[in-house]
Amino acid sequence: MIEACKVYVTCRGKETVWSQSQAEVRRKLQHCMRLNQVYHQTYLTVKAQPFLPGAQPFGFSENYVFGKFDAFCARLAKIVALFDLVDDFTQLFQRRMEGLLLGEGENYFLRIFIQ
Repeated sequence: MIEACKVYVTCRGKETVWSQSQAEVRRKLQHCMRLNQVYHQTYLTVKAQPFLPGAQPFGFSENYVFGKFDAFCARLAKIVALFDLVDDFTQLFQRRMEGLLLGEGENYFLRIFIQ
């Protein structure tokens, strides 16, 4: 599953996370995280189904089955959070909040002294 997600996100190794548009990468990463959720739900559904009489119940260690995929999805969530942070700061700078941009405060004081 992890390899399939890597292939999907990187366009079969031709692109990186940083060479694609943020919106496209975010969508792909969310798809991978959703795949993990569906994988968990399917495991629980199959585990709850009754088996043949006398057969051992279905049961594998969830950590063994999902551990690496959960860790991978945690890293994907951090990348999505990084994209959100970049978007937040981009919006702040686009609004040109007073004092955030270098030199803007200096220009304000120069205008006061010149007038």
